Amino acid sequence: SDGGSSSPVTVTIKRDATKPTLNPSVSPNPVLLNGSATASPGASDNLSGIASASCGAVDTSSVGSKSVSCSATDNAGNSNSASASYSVSYKFVGFSQPVDNNGVLNVAKAGSAIPLKWRLLDASDSPVTSLSSVSVTAASLNCSLGTTADQLEEVAAGSSGLQNLGDGYYQFNWKTPTSYAKSCKTMNLDLGEGSKRTALFQFTK
Repeated sequence: SDGGSSSPVTVTIKRDATKPTLNPSVSPNPVLLNGSATASPGASDNLSGIASASCGAVDTSSVGSKSVSCSATDNAGNSNSASASYSVSYKFVGFSQPVDNNGVLNVAKAGSAIPLKWRLLDASDSPVTSLSSVSVTAASLNCSLGTTADQLEEVAAGSSGLQNLGDGYYQFNWKTPTSYAKSCKTMNLDLGEGSKRTALFQFTK
């Protein structure tokens, strides 16, 4: 150029054509219904560096599996996006009597209807009154696990499905088959949130 050097000059230009990487996460996960959680993009870029990174709002207004989208842009103008999965659950207060928790083996007669009772709250301890359905399944359990056994003090008159008792209290009468006699089961209560609430049972004839 005019007035410049007459000798060749070598210039190195760094070009960043690589998208930034994201490793998004939600904390806490799972989060309670109507609770607070934060999504982090976990963005990085080893070439030009991160110019901006953000995530959408974490929705906790209903229970179940959800996802939130995050994005990032590096200083060279490359952008990328990814989603973080999370789950929203109830605050489960249960099981109440006659069912014992904490690994106690509840002893009941096979064929009886067992009243499962519990309470649901949200993150602020407000009662959840909108539960409309549940499902109950049973899995085989080794009876010789050394757990404490306790005779079930109450049985229900029959199987009446889910009962909304108000103020977040619910009852489900679990009608057990007579084929459960002389076996142990892990009862799984599914509230439709992706988590299973369990209690242990030993069935007599």
